[in-house]
Amino acid sequence: MVRENYPENSRTTKLVLSGIFLTLIIAGAFIKIPLGLVPVTLQFAMVLLTATFSGGRRGAFIVAAYLLMGLTVIPVFSQGGGPSYIFNPTFGYLIGMLVCAWVTGTLKERAPEITFSRSLIINTFGMLIVYSLGVIYMYFILNFYMGKTTAISPLIVKGALLFIPTDFFWCVVVAVAEVRMKNIVKIMRSRL
Repeated sequence: MVRENYPENSRTTKLVLSGIFLTLIIAGAFIKIPLGLVPVTLQFAMVLLTATFSGGRRGAFIVAAYLLMGLTVIPVFSQGGGPSYIFNPTFGYLIGMLVCAWVTGTLKERAPEITFSRSLIINTFGMLIVYSLGVIYMYFILNFYMGKTTAISPLIVKGALLFIPTDFFWCVVVAVAEVRMKNIVKIMRSRL
């Protein structure tokens, strides 16, 4: 039996790995605990993993594919899907996850060496991006689209501060995983 040599950067490998990370993000959206306007999901953790293993450009591409799927008619978001979802107050968190994937993945790719503390700082920065864009978007949708006059301070509490401990935990978990699997991370990034 002849064994064929497949190039490490083959299109098939990239497609399969991208599909796996896309599936993880979708699954993360459906593992949720509803809490007011913003449900607790595993989506952020899956976006961090995607950015860590895929890098900035590919990670952002995977999250963008997820957003496009959800904005069509495929209900992959935690609260449904479709084009009208952009008027959902929580859509800003999804935009934040796209930016988070690009920024965290790019910073990790450019870092001379990834240590636990460096990874944790980058992950936490990504988390702050998600919450900043999410709360700002929610503020504008509630006040200017839905006509529900809402101050920014309760949105910061209900849309960010309540969830930061959980998502910070995921920042730590991803940092630990990245440091323990440095070689796998390098291989995955080279294949994507």
